[in-house]
Amino acid sequence: VEALLGLLKNYSRSLDIKTAVSVGIIGYPNTGKSSLINSLKRTKAVGTSPAAGFTKQMQEVQLDKHIRLLDCPGIVFDDSDGSSTLLRNCVNPDDLEDPASAISAVLDRCPPEQLMSLYALPRFNRGDADAFLGLVARKFGKVKRGGIPDKASAARVVLRDWNSGKVPYFTAPPADDAHLAGEAVILPSMASEAFDVESMMTRDAEVLDALPAQDALDFVAFDSSAARAAGGADAAAAILGGEDEMDEE
Repeated sequence: VEALLGLLKNYSRSLDIKTAVSVGIIGYPNTGKSSLINSLKRTKAVGTSPAAGFTKQMQEVQLDKHIRLLDCPGIVFDDSDGSSTLLRNCVNPDDLEDPASAISAVLDRCPPEQLMSLYALPRFNRGDADAFLGLVARKFGKVKRGGIPDKASAARVVLRDWNSGKVPYFTAPPADDAHLAGEAVILPSMASEAFDVESMMTRDAEVLDALPAQDALDFVAFDSSAARAAGGADAAAAILGGEDEMDEE
């Protein structure tokens, strides 16, 4: 936060303008946009909630006389992968007709042993969503008439745990980065002393190094998706290309 705050202030001072610089905070729902604004402001300037879609409309927050922050509602693209969107807590699990599809995505990319330990469940095969949800349903008393496991309710329990952090997880970077084309590019408009990215990275590294170590066994190892990363790279390239086109106009 301190590094970002320094960048914004440097940029605002570098411009020969009398009005405040507007900075939009955009991204997927429930990814901490409002929390970031509160951290920058060092007070609760905007409301936050663990539920997706809490911010309904854009809000302006005056950081100081030079910087104005815009708190925007979350954005979900039409072509977003359904299960990936659910696991990002972009949708309230209680509103889902088929929450089990997201659980299948979790089980395809998580070792079953860690989920068994977390929920104190007997063994089940990796990727077997039906067996896992059946065990969770019985564990939490989500059973229909006749003793039939209510797997939809069990899936919502797991999704709520996942999105609230009760299921702690980490994702290691993909081993193969051959799908990434070219190198990272800093836009010409940002290549200035105002945007001292190297200094920001150094300060971030110092903060991370000062944090206490965590035992990896306390977290669920969630496999990264090279295909999804490639899609992200393509999207970034499209954005950069669009900006170049706008500059030419």
